[in-house]
Amino acid sequence: MSGDLHLTDTRPSDPVSLVVRRRIRPGREGEYEALLTEANALLARIPGHRGTGVVRPRPASRSTPCWPVSTR
Repeated sequence: MSGDLHLTDTRPSDPVSLVVRRRIRPGREGEYEALLTEANALLARIPGHRGTGVVRPRPASRSTPCWPVSTR
């Protein structure tokens, strides 16, 4: 996911939210956390970005973990 980020000077007039849910294979949570860290750093560079939230699954539910991620 590395590479140059190209930004334009146009900004939307209305805020947009994106919600993504991912199921992570057991044992791959660390890789997914690293991907989230890199993605959040890139998103933070976009003008108007309001933040990203991650809902991590409870430890008891890790057999079929679902990780909702929202960004604004």
